[in-house]
Amino acid sequence: MQSSAPVNEATAWSGILYNVFHQAHIMKDHLARRYLIFLCGLMVISFGISVITKASLGTSPITSIPYSLSMIFPTLTLGNWTILYSILLVALQLVMLGKEADRFNIILQIGVSFIFGYF
Repeated sequence: MQSSAPVNEATAWSGILYNVFHQAHIMKDHLARRYLIFLCGLMVISFGISVITKASLGTSPITSIPYSLSMIFPTLTLGNWTILYSILLVALQLVMLGKEADRFNIILQIGVSFIFGYF
């Protein structure tokens, strides 16, 4: 049997709002965890590239140009050249996309370039 009590409209809206805010809270926690895992992975990759390069085992494709530049112009380190090269690639992306470029993603990419080059 169904209950004959009328559903209060305010109660229905409060349930919907609770679900929306609860989902947003879960998404923020999930996003923070994803960023943390991403940064840990970025550090591991950076460390691996450094070890492979220092052991003279070669370079990865993304670091081949910065590595060559660091050999030609030793005043800047491999990390400095990696940062400059990554920012150059982001700038080229910005030029190619023009007004369609997402400014937030461009800023994030520049931040990741600094983190990747620093480690």
